[in-house]
Amino acid sequence: MRDPSAITKRKSAIIAVAVRATAFLSARHRAVAPPAAPDPDVNFRRSLVITRPEVINGFDFERVLQTLIERSGATTTPLELYRQWFDTQNPKPGLAVADAPHCDDFITDGRPSFNGFPLRCPSPEGRLATTEPFAAHDYIPIGVTNRFDLAPADGSNCGQYRIVFAKTTVSPGDKLHIIFEGVLPNPNPAAGIARCRPVAHSGAT
Repeated sequence: MRDPSAITKRKSAIIAVAVRATAFLSARHRAVAPPAAPDPDVNFRRSLVITRPEVINGFDFERVLQTLIERSGATTTPLELYRQWFDTQNPKPGLAVADAPHCDDFITDGRPSFNGFPLRCPSPEGRLATTEPFAAHDYIPIGVTNRFDLAPADGSNCGQYRIVFAKTTVSPGDKLHIIFEGVLPNPNPAAGIARCRPVAHSGAT
């Protein structure tokens, strides 16, 4: 069984796709200012789902991966990231990157596990570690979502945003969707939810 701390410290390009939101912590034992009055121009329940091809086709899968790489500071390519990503679903030494994480890095009661729970290893998706998805446009965007309704009332962020890709080259019973999720930071948190007004208004049409 590998030392979990050693794996945790390993610098891996797979962190580039970990775009889920972090938890918000609340301070204790200190005075808290009362919340500001709601901004009448901001509709907290507004969200927007775009599925029109002429709009969402601009979100190219390779371009999205390249953007995540650049913003994470990782030194890799979209193809390397994709292959390492799916190689996590194979037992070591894997099919693409031998020294990266794999599904049998942790063993509990003699079985691959994650956080102590049994883990299927390998999974059918592991075979994608040897494929090249970009030339054939294996993934197409099928939806972009603006979840401004998930923005906190204090405007500490401006809500969640998602893009869903579907794999086009699949065999019967072999469907795959990839969802990227992120939180849009408030450019000026001190201004509260009012600073998110441009985002809220973007969903008006």
